[in-house]
Amino acid sequence: MLNPKFCVAGIASLGTPIASAGLVNFELLPDGTQPNEGIVVSTQFESLHGMAFSLVDGEHPIIVKSGSNRYSAFASSYGVQNVPAPGQNVGDYFLADPHVVDGTAPSPLHVEFTTAVHGARGVVLDVDGDEQYTVTAHSASGGVIKSIVIQVGSPNTGDGLAAPWEIVLDGAQIASITIALSTPTELPGFAFDNFTFQACAADVDWSGYVDGDDYNSFIAAFESGSEAADLDGTGYVDLEDFIAFVNAFEAGC
Repeated sequence: MLNPKFCVAGIASLGTPIASAGLVNFELLPDGTQPNEGIVVSTQFESLHGMAFSLVDGEHPIIVKSGSNRYSAFASSYGVQNVPAPGQNVGDYFLADPHVVDGTAPSPLHVEFTTAVHGARGVVLDVDGDEQYTVTAHSASGGVIKSIVIQVGSPNTGDGLAAPWEIVLDGAQIASITIALSTPTELPGFAFDNFTFQACAADVDWSGYVDGDDYNSFIAAFESGSEAADLDGTGYVDLEDFIAFVNAFEAGC
């Protein structure tokens, strides 16, 4: 029987790091300091994390703090303002449109990647009522590659909850992501967190680069038959997925 540990061990040192990587959750700024609420976010995370943030109307989002009355990104039954439900793993700081506080319809959020990526994911907070969000992946030319919709009934939607979204494509095609409130609502929630990307198919742990941790993650997924090991998208895990991983791992990102 094929032993995947033996076959990949010889190339485990060939992972190729890229310049930008990691989770952006706004708990700390790139210089390691805690953000001041209301700080404008644009390119601060670009050099370290490979992501730049803007709003489609030409302005930029801001960081808001849980429990603050200064900005109203969303309301929940868990606190006065901007308080997520327990256990959502979103910390105390989120990204929001600065105009939500004055009742203006929020402009779509635009996330641009320094280098085109294989996959992108994050969370939208407090999707409830008739709110509906459309997450769209764009190519380098600006064309739409894929869109998904988040609404009540989607995984982990509801009062104060952090609804996950994820778009993964074949190859590094995603140059940017937009997240738009696609249904009008009187008091929309508009808060986002936990942005990260998958640099390439071999970046199994979504760290933004390929290394031995990806090897370990893939082997664990492969042996358990997890969907994460279905690299060729056939709907099941087999030798072809193992070969696809080895090829992707050797190529790096």
